[in-house]
Amino acid sequence: MVDAFVGARQLAYAGLYGGMHLFGRMWIEIGHLEDGLRWLERAAGDGYPAALASHGWELLRTGQHERAVAFFDETWARCQEFGEERDKAWELEQLNIRSNDALHRLALGADPAVVRAIWQECSAAGHDEATVYAAVLAARAGDAEKARSMLGEMADYKRDGFVELFQGEIARSTGWFLQWSRSALDLLTQDA
Repeated sequence: MVDAFVGARQLAYAGLYGGMHLFGRMWIEIGHLEDGLRWLERAAGDGYPAALASHGWELLRTGQHERAVAFFDETWARCQEFGEERDKAWELEQLNIRSNDALHRLALGADPAVVRAIWQECSAAGHDEATVYAAVLAARAGDAEKARSMLGEMADYKRDGFVELFQGEIARSTGWFLQWSRSALDLLTQDA
């Protein structure tokens, strides 16, 4: 672990975005959230989409929605422009970023119809997590049938992966996102 930390530090200090992202994630994993977020912010500020996605996710866990939305607004354009040739992985990362941003905005009181439209767009482009979020939104609005139908065609291995994800988030998250994770887990395990 020490060697990995030192290696990530060297890559980060060399100015490599992937190194900054990894170094930030490692700081967070050992319990130094703000140190980790600073490295993620540095990489995302230069346009590295994976760092912006990680940054938004960590702020979801801690309920720092205003901070996440402000940082998204500041860096999103640079992350969209990152790299001249975008492959499928970068496209999915950008969908992940938009989906996470929509969660923060919903927590701050955004119009659910606007958030739903973002998630539907992300879902149509292949981002399965957005499908789960849209289903949770439908269930919370009282449309359990629509929520079930949205998840109905999801492969078992994907559903199992999301169950694991939200079980972990229930153990780690606080506030609004903790409640959201519980709603997602309840919906995903409803027919299991």
